[in-house]
Amino acid sequence: MFFTRCLQYYKHRIRVPGLLYQGRNKIILRISVAAKRRALCRLLVEQDNLDILKNPYLTGDEEHGHTKERSAVKTEQLRASKQLKMIPHKLLEDELNHLNCSKKWE
Repeated sequence: MFFTRCLQYYKHRIRVPGLLYQGRNKIILRISVAAKRRALCRLLVEQDNLDILKNPYLTGDEEHGHTKERSAVKTEQLRASKQLKMIPHKLLEDELNHLNCSKKWE
């Protein structure tokens, strides 16, 4: 019995049964000043983004069809880059032309 009491005294890790953040005996973390400051900074950045998005850069008339020319140029560039990556076409005649040096039978 004494030995058991000694072993219980030297328990290395106390395990809390169940989930730590749910239920009746949940652990509630304290909110630090740094966490409040970070949350405030995030809210201020989000408010700045909303203010920027609220005022559009283009008017409605300028916005109508302003990407057609850009998309046409982009598709041309994409097509040109694909053609540069393509392997040049080879014909079977070009590959086997070395066999066509003489047409006489042996």
